[in-house]
Amino acid sequence: MSLRISNGRHFCLMILLAFARASEGFKPRFSAPGNKFRFLNEGTTKKGDTYLIRSVPSIYNEGYTFYGQGRTKYSVGGLDYLYQARGEEYVAPPSGMRSAVPLGPMGEGAVELRADGRLADWGTIFNNAPYTPDPSWARKIDIDEAMFALATKSRGRKPVAKAMRTTLPERLHSLGMVDELTYNGGFPAARLRVTDADLDVDASLTAFGEFAVHQPENSTAPIVFFSFHFKNKRKWPVNASVLFSMPDVLNGTFKKWGQRGVTLNRGAKTSDSEGSDPVERNKWGNLTLSVVEASHGSSTFYPILAQNLSQAFSTFQAFSSGKGSSELANVSTEGDGGATAQTGAISVRVPLEAKGNGHVILALSWFFPHRMWGSVDLGHFYQNFYNSSEHVAEKEGTPAHVREVEESGSKWQALCLNNSFPAFLQDVLMNSA
Repeated sequence: MSLRISNGRHFCLMILLAFARASEGFKPRFSAPGNKFRFLNEGTTKKGDTYLIRSVPSIYNEGYTFYGQGRTKYSVGGLDYLYQARGEEYVAPPSGMRSAVPLGPMGEGAVELRADGRLADWGTIFNNAPYTPDPSWARKIDIDEAMFALATKSRGRKPVAKAMRTTLPERLHSLGMVDELTYNGGFPAARLRVTDADLDVDASLTAFGEFAVHQPENSTAPIVFFSFHFKNKRKWPVNASVLFSMPDVLNGTFKKWGQRGVTLNRGAKTSDSEGSDPVERNKWGNLTLSVVEASHGSSTFYPILAQNLSQAFSTFQAFSSGKGSSELANVSTEGDGGATAQTGAISVRVPLEAKGNGHVILALSWFFPHRMWGSVDLGHFYQNFYNSSEHVAEKEGTPAHVREVEESGSKWQALCLNNSFPAFLQDVLMNSA
């Protein structure tokens, strides 16, 4: 078996850390998955905030976009930059809006969880990078309909379901948005805390990928974990639900992966002939949304295949209200086995005791092995260990492994923060964007 070498750009200033007085480690602040991570900066976005792109003098443009605004190519005329509009004044947006911590393995693709709840800057996951033989695919992409949603149901109160977002394109406003999101970043993790008057729970999401110091072989799995934490506000039991949805961005086909998740597949298997069209071959592969763990033994999982996000959200509303599988099939694309599905999603419902806590861990995994440079297939390092996105989820998406990944990431943060460096340098080293 020949090894594939990643061309990802990751760096660390280990020479500086050699002079730091790092401690033995640090005690975790909480015991729940994802809560060992530490953060330095934060930014809060609110429902109703207005953001827009403005061009500022610059000689380099990274192709920044916000809901399709802005240029996507190099420009010497100016840099498209995101600002927040306050009346007639334009100010710098909250931390986590212009950029956020890259979530993903070393050099094998990444996505960012932004302060308004967007999953943005999908870079190289789909082999959408400058090396691709398709120039129109050689860019980072934003996927507005790749999102999370939250719902609660309790006795005597109307069920509530909302997108876990504070900004949405106008066409999606009917989904509803939470009141506030507070972002914290600290590589290799990002966190969002939810404030909403209607939801019966306080909720937070911690997202992180693999990163193990001095262990590149343990830093390349193409998977990102999303750990949700719920605290029941009420003095009676509450059901809390979470949705993770993904549109068909590949012109592929969705299918259910048992009750654990959904998979989007494009093209043929990795054994396809070497003479295949490089443009098409570059996009072949699959992506899986899956459940890793739910905190309560009677938690319920339900994968959704739908014609669009609105239908998936309606199914989620029915699911979070306690509907059974037969009733849910009537509002989603089930009759044709998902052949017409344009959106795939996974939903989880967790019962919470009065004033109780709970958590759900979801995962995003991918496998797009044909990294084409012209007609040459460079491949990916991760294909030495996996043969599909479901294989990645099965092998790496276990409760025990999630905690190992959290521990490894927190050790890196300890190196960055448990030393005598000035605060600004600690911030730079850990990357708390």
